[in-house]
Amino acid sequence: MNSLKEKLEAKMNELKKNNSGIDMSIIEKNETKEINPLTTKLENISKSLDFSFLDEICLEENEEIKNFLKEKTALLFIQDSLTKLKLGEILEDVFIKIGNNKNGLYLKWLEGSGINSRTALRYRNRYILFSKLTRNSAQQIVLQLAHEDIEKILADENIAKRAINILENGGDKSSLKSFLIEQEAIEFKENIVPVVDYRNNIENISKKISQEWDNIDNKKQNKINKLFKKIQEIIEN
Repeated sequence: MNSLKEKLEAKMNELKKNNSGIDMSIIEKNETKEINPLTTKLENISKSLDFSFLDEICLEENEEIKNFLKEKTALLFIQDSLTKLKLGEILEDVFIKIGNNKNGLYLKWLEGSGINSRTALRYRNRYILFSKLTRNSAQQIVLQLAHEDIEKILADENIAKRAINILENGGDKSSLKSFLIEQEAIEFKENIVPVVDYRNNIENISKKISQEWDNIDNKKQNKINKLFKKIQEIIEN
């Protein structure tokens, strides 16, 4: 049986035949220098994919059908992951080059290219996190993570280091999710604003103003009146 790499190369040769009017030199150059190493990496990752769902849906099918679906599932994984990572790499390269341009050149370029800025950030984030990892199983988890989880990881340098450490030391998706939930709980607790009873303060200030009103100059009296009007508006609304 041909390897996945050979199948992808065969597909590229077929595209060359069907697009004789198109300059394929750029594609060939990228394939040789960039796509092949990444494809090989993804092919290695695909070997550890979980195909157990095929056993559940192919109860009445023979082994040939199961193997056929496993092969196609792996190819889908490789092609989908390759597309996401290559887009992320391209977008990150452009962002590094012009992202800090004071005229907003990066956003203008995205708009002109028909790419939503939010979508571009998601592709970049996945590529960035994937690139920080070396373990195949860790990279596989990143390829399957929700965009929101990747954002949480990269939003804080300390959290990113700890998340990468979990993955590089064999942690699974469940352990990573537990870590992120724990961090959310800590952040929520830190952001809780304590409720303070200011009634005594208000009573004391009001009493002091009443007692010293005649000794307060007109300018300060006007400021106090404006503040009380604001307080009244807040209470009534």
